[in-house]
Amino acid sequence: MLRSETRTIDGLEVTTQQLPATRAYLLAAKLSKVLVPIAGALKGKSMADALAAPVESLGPMLERLDDATLDALMLESLKCTSVVTVDAKGASIKYDLTSKPMIDLAFGGNVGALFKTIGFAIEVNFRDFFAESVAGVWPAPTPSP
Repeated sequence: MLRSETRTIDGLEVTTQQLPATRAYLLAAKLSKVLVPIAGALKGKSMADALAAPVESLGPMLERLDDATLDALMLESLKCTSVVTVDAKGASIKYDLTSKPMIDLAFGGNVGALFKTIGFAIEVNFRDFFAESVAGVWPAPTPSP
């Protein structure tokens, strides 16, 4: 059964569901190549804290990746994630984060919320896998409120 979790991130209601196993497997392999080398720098931080400070924790990783790779990792990480926000009239709007235009609509200019949401999606999908792979080094899961 695929797990689904919801968390409020910077005033946005974010829901993410685990990816199916074969899709998660491929994403985990891609993320491992990128994230495991910087795991030591993240020791002792929650996933949310690590991704909330991208210059400190993710800067070295992001500098090594080209734009197409960054986009692909972002889109694949957010494939089963949605954001609910409220428009000017108070009506709820749900954005499925399946494309760059939908991500731009959901987050506007709030890049920090985007990083936190990517971190949340990775956490929901891989907290057990990464916790066992880099025991004691990978950030602890951020508890849902």
